[in-house]
Amino acid sequence: MISCLTAEKEILTTIYHQILDNHLSTFDKTISDLSGKIVNATMTVFLGIALSPQFMPTSKKFHYQFNLRDFSKVVQNINLAQPGHYKGQPDLIIRLWAHECMRVWYDRLIFEED
Repeated sequence: MISCLTAEKEILTTIYHQILDNHLSTFDKTISDLSGKIVNATMTVFLGIALSPQFMPTSKKFHYQFNLRDFSKVVQNINLAQPGHYKGQPDLIIRLWAHECMRVWYDRLIFEED
């Protein structure tokens, strides 16, 4: 049996911030300044879901298994964004982030209360 602990919040924030910051450095300053906020917001959503008893797997919700892979998917797909499409429009990057969070986490929920 192998067990791996999840890294601490500060370490994860540092790792993902560097990844996203590197990609967004080619964007406008208003957008590149958002990298820390995007990572912090993603971390908040991830921890809210991953640590909540409401989202623990059950017989009906057996696919509710949230882990760092989900966090990585959000960052990975934001890294696919091209600077030309978002020039001078930081709200579009925020909409992209919201869309990725919805795609990664919300689309897996099966009950309205979740």
